[in-house]
Amino acid sequence: MIQFIKNAWYVAGFTREFDEQLRRFTILDEHIVMFRRSDGQIAALDGRCPHRLLPLSKGKRIGDTVQCGYHGLTFDCSGKCTRVPGQDNLPASAYVHAYPTHSRHGITWVWMGDVDKADPGQIFDLPEFAEDKEILEAVQEEEARPQKRRPIRIAIDKAPLVYRKRINDLLELERTEDLASDPSPAFVYHD
Repeated sequence: MIQFIKNAWYVAGFTREFDEQLRRFTILDEHIVMFRRSDGQIAALDGRCPHRLLPLSKGKRIGDTVQCGYHGLTFDCSGKCTRVPGQDNLPASAYVHAYPTHSRHGITWVWMGDVDKADPGQIFDLPEFAEDKEILEAVQEEEARPQKRRPIRIAIDKAPLVYRKRINDLLELERTEDLASDPSPAFVYHD
């Protein structure tokens, strides 16, 4: 089973690629539906209806809401169900998860973890990345060429090992937090 760090920002795509159309994305093995709202912001919701699990990308957009293409349950950008056809009461379990998004550097980022921990200030700046990318590509090109001897290792090479340890620690922390949460049943019935 692949484990992902959820409490982090992930690239969903270039900001210019998002329009009013409902589009399905898979991030961290989870399907989400994304679209540009009428105010220009980008919305991201769990990718399937909680009723019969039809992908919401198969539904239609009505203003800034998404209507399921099967039975017509309608969800706003916060994930709240705003309409269930044929009934006035809205079941408490009729909602989809809404993911925070942020556009920066022409890229749209999505936060896949705990909403309360989403901080756009954690998104790294890209001007330095362009220089790093050029250097890393040059190193990769040289590593692919035949070599007379192995590269030497110095103290700075420890950084990737420290980074991997931090990733593993974060995974363990999230796994421990998940164990404390209540299990959710596969089906929820309402009066």
